[in-house]
Amino acid sequence: MDKKRKIAAGSILGILVLFLVFLAISKFESRPDPNSYAYKEITDIPGISFIVPSELVETATAVTEISNSSNLSEYNAYSFKNGKDTYLVFNISRFIIVAQAGTHFNLPENGISSLQTNGMDGIWFTPLKDDKLTSENGVCRVDVKGEVSITPSLYNDFYGTLTTISGSDGIEYSVFAGVREGYYEVDKSMISKVASSAGVSLQSENEPEPEVQLSYDTDTDVMTPVAQVEPTPAATESEESEEPPAAEPAKTFEGKTSQKEFAQEAGDATAYVTDIYSMLSVGQTACAAIYADSGISSKVYITLTDILNSERTRELIEEYIATGEPYYNSFTPPAGCHLEAAVFNAKFTDGEGYIDVRLKGMDGESLVYLGHPYPERTYFIKTSGQTAGSDGWHLGYTVFYTVPDGCEEYALSIAGQGEKNYYHPAWFSVQSAN
Repeated sequence: MDKKRKIAAGSILGILVLFLVFLAISKFESRPDPNSYAYKEITDIPGISFIVPSELVETATAVTEISNSSNLSEYNAYSFKNGKDTYLVFNISRFIIVAQAGTHFNLPENGISSLQTNGMDGIWFTPLKDDKLTSENGVCRVDVKGEVSITPSLYNDFYGTLTTISGSDGIEYSVFAGVREGYYEVDKSMISKVASSAGVSLQSENEPEPEVQLSYDTDTDVMTPVAQVEPTPAATESEESEEPPAAEPAKTFEGKTSQKEFAQEAGDATAYVTDIYSMLSVGQTACAAIYADSGISSKVYITLTDILNSERTRELIEEYIATGEPYYNSFTPPAGCHLEAAVFNAKFTDGEGYIDVRLKGMDGESLVYLGHPYPERTYFIKTSGQTAGSDGWHLGYTVFYTVPDGCEEYALSIAGQGEKNYYHPAWFSVQSAN
């Protein structure tokens, strides 16, 4: 009897070992092949461009601040960009791709020894092999280990390639793509593609600089805007022949409007042109453009007046359903999400039209939180301004949408989307009401 039990136990153990081996092989084979990555071109730093794997960007949560209070997790991917001199996407347990304008390696003249005295956005490098430095036409590449410290609790060593580019404008640009040591051999081709793609972009060297400047404090490990620069005011349409007072041109980027625009008094409010680097907040007024019902382009002023929490949003939805107007008779957010609502006022200048509102991430793309993308769609509780205010304002537009639990900030794009998506939207930065 004991012999049979031993045989049975041995058989079970053998099956268990085979099962574990099968799982290990399956896990290894299920890892994405770096050669099969789709890539996305990044042009967020004026002067250079490079590519990154689309999958890494599309699963990253966009943030506007990196600090000890940002609640960043070691298991999730995050992205940060300021439109001027810094771009960063990383998962501290897996990979990092960072680009910066204004570095001072000067590898063509100083060689690898420059790595001992110069860093990049708080990252310090050690060459993997002394003979790996290549230099051609102002572009240098060297295989390095990067000691990365995002915050005091988020840090790791990454192995990859540092690329420096000497721009014709006298600015040095640097791009580092690296992975954890255990992934280095597997991801070599991805690192090589990112590094070899980095070069001077086709953007005009005279293109205006973005509004928001960034400061990295090495003492506190905090990456924040130096100052919140007021968004550029919108164009004045004066009935008098007198010219409006001069103002700085709108700071814009490739694909954005680049005309001069000035302060526009919209009743008691001053409206501003916005973009993803110069968003407004609750209580401020933005100038946008829509395709009016009359078939022409119409300027519209948008004032975001309030963000409602989940409880208040549910109450408004129930009240709206009770009127019998909506096409739905209930609305339940998906698991892991809650409801919030935005309240805004609108003033049309050249005819009314549909105002499209989209939920967005802080990078202006679809909202991604902890690796999961979320719908941009919002739902009107009130399809038109319920109250006519002074100076032609329509008051009380209200839309609701789903927000992932734990998401602390997101963006709203108002009035510029839809079929005529080349019209300029109003951008608002929102702190979650929950």
